[in-house]
Amino acid sequence: MSLLNTIALILATISLFLYSLERFGKEIKKIGEERLRNWLGRVTSNRFSGFLAGLLATAFIQSSSAVTSIIVTFVDSGTISFAHSLGVVLGANVGTTTTAWLVSLKIFEVAPFIMVGGMMLSFFPRSIHLIGKTIFLFGFILFSLELINNALEPIKNNALLIHYLSFADNHLIGVLAGIIITAVIQSSSVTVGLALLLLSQGSISTEGTVAVVIGSNLGSTSTAIIASIRMSRTATRTAVTNFVFNLTGVILFFPLINTLAQISSGVFNEPVEIVALSHLIFNVSIGALFLLLLSPISNLMLRLLPDKKIEVHEIIN
Repeated sequence: MSLLNTIALILATISLFLYSLERFGKEIKKIGEERLRNWLGRVTSNRFSGFLAGLLATAFIQSSSAVTSIIVTFVDSGTISFAHSLGVVLGANVGTTTTAWLVSLKIFEVAPFIMVGGMMLSFFPRSIHLIGKTIFLFGFILFSLELINNALEPIKNNALLIHYLSFADNHLIGVLAGIIITAVIQSSSVTVGLALLLLSQGSISTEGTVAVVIGSNLGSTSTAIIASIRMSRTATRTAVTNFVFNLTGVILFFPLINTLAQISSGVFNEPVEIVALSHLIFNVSIGALFLLLLSPISNLMLRLLPDKKIEVHEIIN
């Protein structure tokens, strides 16, 4: 396949992803006014239960990008408030660490079954019809992400990409590589997988791999930012705040990469396990820090990115 065809295919699959998110949001608006709004309100009204919900959802789906993008859609539809969404995205960042620990559940493989099930339910009348359409579009989101993943296959397996990733022993290069590669291929799991492969081959040091993994966290926020471009200011605010969370984490931990690897090496001997524990420590530390600071951060982001209309002050329980 030529480079031009590859680029066109990538852009087409990303367009499908954005379309599926937009349609999903419209369906959420139809059924989310009562039952769904109340349920999500109960789950996310407390920052800790919201954090746990984000963690478990990401651990199951194996994609923090998908979870944060869906949360941004919920915020845009008004199902979840901006303030209450922050605990969920923090949990999603921690949930993405399961990639290095667990065998992938390959949830994208069941996306066609979710779509078919949703389509069948959509033939029923009234509320079941709306639920069926929503389930179908949720499967469409997962399916379109898998299409993006497949479209990027020539890039992911590119020898030049792997060659440059091997320079990650320089921590700055490692972090930048993690950011850029994840932003391009829209999957921190793939970036982490590539880095761990090079680590097992001895092409990257343990510390360099930790740098790539930390950078991939920041790169993964690009999906939600892209998804929020056509959404409300409130949805954009959630996506940007998630970016700020991860950027702050990279800044704080960049000088501590060697220390982080040393701490983890005191627990495990295998390099891959050391990187996995370092990734977990990084995300849990950032999650715990920002969970305690959600109220002032929420207020700050409301001032920095106010709605075009008068902003209603939100309070986090």
